[in-house]
Amino acid sequence: MEKKVFSVPEVVELSKHFVTLRVDLTKKHPRQAELQKQYKIRGVPTIIFVNRDGIEEKDLRIESFVGSNEVLKRMKMLIEKP
Repeated sequence: MEKKVFSVPEVVELSKHFVTLRVDLTKKHPRQAELQKQYKIRGVPTIIFVNRDGIEEKDLRIESFVGSNEVLKRMKMLIEKP
């Protein structure tokens, strides 16, 4: 997804409205396990969207490989939420 989604210019531009965090689940680290448990991450790839209040918008979660159009759609949906 790094090459086919997150490097797409429109995704890069819209990402400026977000705080982004990438966690490599192939490397074991205590904080990684905490995040997996906290957000109930079952596999990769997983993209979660958290609102300004720190609450996950579960209806926007992505748990599979998707294209840039789907990621952009969900990013825009979060921006448009009240």
